[in-house]
Amino acid sequence: MTASSLETFGFAVIATRRAGEAERLLREQTTGSRIDILVTDTDVRDSADGLSLAALARRLNPKTHVIYAARFPHTIPAAKRVSGAPCLRTPYAGHQLAAVINGLRNSSGAGEEKRDAA
Repeated sequence: MTASSLETFGFAVIATRRAGEAERLLREQTTGSRIDILVTDTDVRDSADGLSLAALARRLNPKTHVIYAARFPHTIPAAKRVSGAPCLRTPYAGHQLAAVINGLRNSSGAGEEKRDAA
């Protein structure tokens, strides 16, 4: 649902079902196919969780924006969050996520097209 909602709003989306798959994509990204915004669920229970994915994305590219999604955002330890990353409480509507992404894009002066991993 998240990917199709973002596509409806005009975003280019790379969607994964497992954190390990998202980790592989982050590691394989190149300058020409860079992931600019990572939307990650902190409730994921996989070989790499949402918090680890966010940290990895920032290590690989410090300019990567991160958006956390969580049932209980207040339970995410501040020490494990990457700086400047907003958190959406799940469930959320597609327009809410699009608004957060647009806010990040506008605050960083980013270009027109963004690639998102949801």
